[in-house]
This record gives sequence, structure tokens and C-alpha cells, in this order.
Amino acid sequence: MFNNSNNNGFDNVKIWHRLPNTRALPVEGGRIHVCVDGRFVTVFRSEQKLSAIDSICHHAGGPLTLGQVKDIEELGAKVVLCPWHKFMVNIRDGTKVYEGVDVTNGVPVRTGWRVGDIVQRVHDVIEDAEGLHLSLCLPTQDSSAPSYCSSDSDASDARCGKAFPLHCALSNTLK
Repeated sequence: MFNNSNNNGFDNVKIWHRLPNTRALPVEGGRIHVCVDGRFVTVFRSEQKLSAIDSICHHAGGPLTLGQVKDIEELGAKVVLCPWHKFMVNIRDGTKVYEGVDVTNGVPVRTGWRVGDIVQRVHDVIEDAEGLHLSLCLPTQDSSAPSYCSSDSDASDARCGKAFPLHCALSNTLK
């Protein structure tokens, strides 16, 4: 963990955690599950971009990020499907994604893909020569972070977190 004070790509105000041994993250389509300061987070690499969201589903505390990653071409979005209830969350911005349905003359009619509210907290992740670095985007550490996100209620629940094959667990012991 470090609070960076120089200008090498890191935000100078945020606390960054170096994730050890992250060279194992595949160049494309990979993910790793980590626990940082008791919060379960998954880092995805998709389309040569990194993203990080809370691992535990906002809906019912399921292992969201163990689910299938899918392209929603109409929205230009990559989503992960919760294996419990098939809830879909955009891995880049944490928004809920769903297929709209209207009822016309008593018959359900699909109305296309829709984007809902932010339901999974998104965290910052960058990569440099040393590997991956993660900064939790929590309202106490980042003034631009939303004050509340649905995934906050289960993000640190060890009962849920046991489902994830953790790559590493880091604790903030330096203040």
C-alpha cells in the first residue's frame, strides 16, 4: 500500500495497493479475485482494458464475478452475469443492465436493452512494470465516489467471499 506523491500515472490522493503476482492475469479475458481491507473485489481484463468491481452481487449476495462475461453489442457493454439469478452488471461502470419488456394486449414484448442505476461499486486499477495496483473508491477515501452503492452492504461479507478463489488478501496496516 502506498500514497503516491509523484506523477507516474497514479492519483496523488488515493491509496494504491500493489497486487502481488498479478502477471498471471491473462492478456485477454482474465480475472482475479482479491480482498483489500476486507472488501472482495474482482479485476477483469477485457478488450485490453482493466476494470475492477465489487465481487459480491448487489442483489442477493451471490458470487457475481464468478459468472459468465458477455458482450451486449447493442449497448457496447461487457457485463458479468450473476450465477445465482442472472442479474447483469457492466464490468466497466457498475450499472445494472437488463432487457426491457412491455406488455401489449396481454403479451410480453421485448423492448431492447436498458441500463439502470449503478449497483456495483467500481474501483480504480492500473498496470505498470511492477504489476497491478488497486485503489478502493470509497466515499471515505475518494470524494468523487458515490456515497452509497447497493453492493456496499455485502462487499465485505466473509460468508459470501468464501466462494471466491482469492488471488491475494491485503490489509491496510499503514496509516
